[in-house]
Amino acid sequence: MIEKQIDTPDVNTKLKKKHQVRRYIWKHKFVFLLLLIIFVGSAWTEIKIYLMTKDATLQKTRLEQTLNIKIDSIKNANLLEISKVFSWSIRIEMMRDNLEQVDQLFFAFVKEPNIENVKLINPTSQLILKSTNQKEIGQAFPNAVLLMKDEPAIFKQNNVATIVIPIMGLNTKLGVLVITGK
Repeated sequence: MIEKQIDTPDVNTKLKKKHQVRRYIWKHKFVFLLLLIIFVGSAWTEIKIYLMTKDATLQKTRLEQTLNIKIDSIKNANLLEISKVFSWSIRIEMMRDNLEQVDQLFFAFVKEPNIENVKLINPTSQLILKSTNQKEIGQAFPNAVLLMKDEPAIFKQNNVATIVIPIMGLNTKLGVLVITGK
């Protein structure tokens, strides 16, 4: 009977191949060392780029927040100054008892950007005398504390600015102007 010989890999052949690979690497050690340096350098560069990008994103966010706060304060200051000038016109017309002109000034002013509502409130009765929202006329003003202000003031809540400006006559407070804007 003829015996069939099964091909099994010889252990010596495996060791020879392993030694050949080692010899090849050792023979070309500078090339492999250079490749290793390039690999480590590129990985290090990628890590540095990632960290710098993350830092730049955080700085950008902080800068945007700071600028938004500054822009918001400038908008509020401008809104307050514009409202003061507007209150002078209202005062002049109230001193002349020309309330129709006050209505016209209100509706012209509310067309300006960032102005939503304008009210004139009686300081003693706390009733709304004039308003750009006709439904409010004759109603009591809900926040009596705001009416006690003797100086122009601005209050910000939920991205809505409320400006309170007392309208002074010669000896008395004629009214309180309340302007709501963005």
